[in-house]
Amino acid sequence: LHTVPHAIHLFLEQVDHGLWTGTYFHTNTKHLLQAGPSVASSSPSTNSSTTAAENPNRQRFTDLQLDQLSFPDYSHEFVHHAWTVAFSSRPGGPDIYINKMDNVVLHGPGGQMHHALQEQGDSCFGRITKGKEHIESILFTQEVVGGKSKDP
Repeated sequence: LHTVPHAIHLFLEQVDHGLWTGTYFHTNTKHLLQAGPSVASSSPSTNSSTTAAENPNRQRFTDLQLDQLSFPDYSHEFVHHAWTVAFSSRPGGPDIYINKMDNVVLHGPGGQMHHALQEQGDSCFGRITKGKEHIESILFTQEVVGGKSKDP
């Protein structure tokens, strides 16, 4: 809590307001499993770029002003190891992702050249400690069938 308080606070506020209920996980890369305020009939690749007005689930985050961090809350003390959870992009949100492998270099400072502030990394704020078998079942389903899986 002392390393990334802003990121943890935002995520807990989102949870407290029920914003993650009914969201979808999708894998568009081999190194992470992403979740966000998706619309079931939309392609995962287009959900992140849709505006709040085009997506009622995203609009709920926006209406409560819980759609993104005010600043990238990155700490060198809590980095992107496998099974950690982070906000997508910078400053970050509303999408989150689970690191499926060690992504310290890729999502840490200087890891993605398209961000203006290279000294920052994506805000990593949690670690999966229980229920990994459920996440692995989502990953297996997506590898076999393709597409996205609804949050169990």
